[in-house]
Amino acid sequence: MTLKNLIAYLSLAFASSMGVSQEKPTLLYRAEVVPGKLFVTVYAHKIETRDGTISCWSYVSDGMERHGQHEIVFTIRKPSGEAAKDFPRELFQHFGIICSFAEKGNLVDVGGFSIFRPDMPFLGKKGKWGLMYLPAAKFAGVEIPANALTAVLIRDDETDLIQRMLFYRIATSFGAAYKHYPYPSWSDLDRKAVVSTAQFEKSVLNHVRLLRIPGITVRMASEAKELSSKPGARWGDTHAKFGDEIILCISRKALPRIQAYLPDLSDKVPVALLTDPDSGADTRLSWLPDSGKTIGIFPNSGPGRWVTGGFIILSHGESITDGGGIREDGFVMGLSPASWKKVKESIAAGLPVKIPPRRGRLIPGSGVLSSSGLG
Repeated sequence: MTLKNLIAYLSLAFASSMGVSQEKPTLLYRAEVVPGKLFVTVYAHKIETRDGTISCWSYVSDGMERHGQHEIVFTIRKPSGEAAKDFPRELFQHFGIICSFAEKGNLVDVGGFSIFRPDMPFLGKKGKWGLMYLPAAKFAGVEIPANALTAVLIRDDETDLIQRMLFYRIATSFGAAYKHYPYPSWSDLDRKAVVSTAQFEKSVLNHVRLLRIPGITVRMASEAKELSSKPGARWGDTHAKFGDEIILCISRKALPRIQAYLPDLSDKVPVALLTDPDSGADTRLSWLPDSGKTIGIFPNSGPGRWVTGGFIILSHGESITDGGGIREDGFVMGLSPASWKKVKESIAAGLPVKIPPRRGRLIPGSGVLSSSGLG
């Protein structure tokens, strides 16, 4: 299997989610949602996308932090023909609901979600609706609090898959569909769902145990060079060359939780650790289930040194030899019983370990499993 067949990198020249406002925003309104406690400021502004400039409203909360909840930003695309002053007032109630949960200690963070009641329409439209929380984008002229979260509208089967903690897959599917890195910073009420449960049934993740612990990341070295200047090459084609090391990093904060799971990981059922995007990587894997392809999404500056994904599957057993590589929008690593024991001992002690692959057993573009960042 060649690298070209293993993964197709598509340079989609994504617009970045950072600093994408093109005109000075208009401050429209400041609502007192909860008297003396919660305020929401509404801005009208524009966002540059691959398909042109779109007009949006952004709602920014002020008052969540007093309850230990990061402030929330919700950006929604303005329907064509509507005046900027006609922003939906109904959205204020959703901020009030989130605040009431926060007062009771029910907080949301990156990868968290809120699912609406089945009988609760969103802005007058019936269906299955919810919100997924991701790091907030910055818009020039819009005051976004530090560490704020963006609430991204999800719908239909996305509301089911987010409950399986597949926020990375949903977010990168947004990015691939809208050509916006790392994901669109706005919500579109009229868009179609980007993932489905039927697609998930085709996924390797449907056949393993899923374990989500915030603070775990995975990455692989990558070098991708644009081929668009070569005669006969399609625009945006690239050639990818991967390093020889898959790096699994467990933060000190996440370490106690994964240590507590070690006794449950002693059987021979493969486990998929659902990971956060590695902050040092500027290329993200995204899986296209209908074609079976994996693509890399990255900003206009092009692919960088590291590629990250949304999971790593640790498969182990008597018949398995050490080796691994990219699979869908994540990584897979096969471990012999001896190597699996080393990995568990490494996690239990909070010490790094390296597992060299067996010669001849590598998936192209894969290599050593390096468990680092444990200190």
